[in-house]
Amino acid sequence: MYEQMEAELATDVALLQHRAAGDKTPLAGKLHYKWFGVALQDGAWQSAKQSSAIALMPENDLIVYSYRYFDFASFMQSTLVLFPTLNEAASIVHDTPSGDFSPDDTRELIRLTHQAQGQLSLSEKYIRFCIDYGLSTEVPHYSILDKPPVHLDQLPD
Repeated sequence: MYEQMEAELATDVALLQHRAAGDKTPLAGKLHYKWFGVALQDGAWQSAKQSSAIALMPENDLIVYSYRYFDFASFMQSTLVLFPTLNEAASIVHDTPSGDFSPDDTRELIRLTHQAQGQLSLSEKYIRFCIDYGLSTEVPHYSILDKPPVHLDQLPD
């Protein structure tokens, strides 16, 4: 999923940069600013927090799970920043169906595409953590409880 989005954004930038350099080839139907959702699982964690069950967890486990779900929340935040950027670029493309963009629109599309590439990269880093923790349906289901707890001295800086 992320590889496809990365490839499409790289192609978009290349096409737009050629356009900015003077290539007048219309870009109708050649730019792609779609996005995909990923189903993440945090229902058990939310229930545990709301019922105060986390107070019964051993301290090391609580720290580990808190760290894991911090990455989950970070993924959700990074994704919520990415989607509007893609939508803004898609709106410009939609408003010029011929793909014959003005120089200003071309520059804005290049800026938005670069911004989306950075946001996608950050989002991808967080989803990789979530996959490792078993919080994403992007890989076969398994529970974070199937993974041994990580002790404090094993957590990344």
